[in-house]
Amino acid sequence: MAKLFGNRAKPFKAADHDDMNSFDPIADGWYNAEITKSTYKENAKKTGHNANLSFNILDGKTKGRLLFVNLSLDNPSQETVQMAEKELATICRAIGIAGVEDTEDLHGKPMQIKVVAKPASGGYPAGNKISTYKRIEGLAKAANPNASTETKPDEPAKTKPKVSFD
Repeated sequence: MAKLFGNRAKPFKAADHDDMNSFDPIADGWYNAEITKSTYKENAKKTGHNANLSFNILDGKTKGRLLFVNLSLDNPSQETVQMAEKELATICRAIGIAGVEDTEDLHGKPMQIKVVAKPASGGYPAGNKISTYKRIEGLAKAANPNASTETKPDEPAKTKPKVSFD
């Protein structure tokens, strides 16, 4: 038997906590989001490094959902690096910065992300991926937590993104 939480003074009570979030895929569409966490780590093959970015959806019924992107900015394949650099450039434009030296410079800056379904594959369940990024139109409205600017899944984006990654 294992005692939970070591020498914690009071026992754990499930009633004091919300249920965990579902990891079911969310509907395809545009969502307001921001990067909340990032790391730059060696890749699994130890042949380069990835910038790992965590995106938090800011509003609507999916508020608080997290999506993840790994940018292979240091890789033996120049084509892979170029794709990652294009994606990072699109993120920078979406948040209104000219460039970045530290991934923390990307944190807390709202943008829109286009989320698309990723089918189940190779033993992994269906999920989502971010296909592109753009600036939020009317950023002041998006800053109001009570004003949802989430785009309905079948509603087209108001502006075309400059670059798309599928």
